[in-house]
Amino acid sequence: MWDIFQNSKSHSINTQRIQFDKVIEMSFHHYIDLEVISPRNLDELLELLTKLDSDAIIIAGGTDVNVLLRKGRVRAKTLIDISRIKELKFIKYENSFIRIGALTTLSEIIENTYVKEYLPLLHEALLNVGSWQIRNLATIGGNIGRASPTGDVLLTLYALDAKIKLLSKYGERIVNIEDLVTGPGKLNINKYEVIAEILIQPMLKNDIYYHKKLSFRKVHAVASVSIAMVLRQDLNGPCNKFVKARMVLGAVAPTPIRIHEVEEILCRELLDYNGIERISNLIVSKIKPRSGIRGSAKFRKLATMGLVKEGLKTILDKSCNSIKTTKLN
Repeated sequence: MWDIFQNSKSHSINTQRIQFDKVIEMSFHHYIDLEVISPRNLDELLELLTKLDSDAIIIAGGTDVNVLLRKGRVRAKTLIDISRIKELKFIKYENSFIRIGALTTLSEIIENTYVKEYLPLLHEALLNVGSWQIRNLATIGGNIGRASPTGDVLLTLYALDAKIKLLSKYGERIVNIEDLVTGPGKLNINKYEVIAEILIQPMLKNDIYYHKKLSFRKVHAVASVSIAMVLRQDLNGPCNKFVKARMVLGAVAPTPIRIHEVEEILCRELLDYNGIERISNLIVSKIKPRSGIRGSAKFRKLATMGLVKEGLKTILDKSCNSIKTTKLN
């Protein structure tokens, strides 16, 4: 069965078996009397989840959980270290989806050929997540589980209409990422379920995207506001006509949000500079950000307006330039 370790003042700590060498700056005195269970495969994990209390925390790369535990912002009696479960570490192109295992690190996703070719938005967005050391440890499943409204990964997965496969001893279910995330650090998930994989349809050649975040630091920064959008160009219409639109805003609500009214306008009307002005004003009227350490509510509204304008202008320019280039060739 799974390996169980109990840290206490009278017990020595087997750091090799617990595998906490993968966790940045681990300080073991913060984990006295904390039980660590390390299932060796997926079946063991699913069986284990039916037996533990809901206060157990799953840990893989540990880049977020370790910090939260040390600061006392989350409490648990048990950590479930799933880093050894190879069944959750993969990237495949199968049945019209790019499938990414929950334990795949951000660096592995960035370097993957399928992701580079078919999911360029995800590839570029992940390059802006933390330092390379963090990307080498952080997993895509862990980022979803963290459910941060400022997270770059979550924002991008919303824009790409990602589906999440949840596994349990009793079966599986696939949910839209928007239905899974309910608030900061909160998921619509049963205690015996685990995030197993992420399914994303490849982007098309006529999908034009934009993503950006604003923060008070230039590198390794948490977003004050952020945006990701994907507009699908109508190949049979004028260059500024779109047949599908997903626009996602980050750090202005408890979860990343889409403004469906705006997406409908983008698909119904031809995009022009007057329309961009009207859309940006509409978005600002819809969002209700809170003031915080990363910016006041007023700042976040103005910054969001700026990102929307810049993003739509960039997409408009790209879409019409792509038509001109195609005709010239």
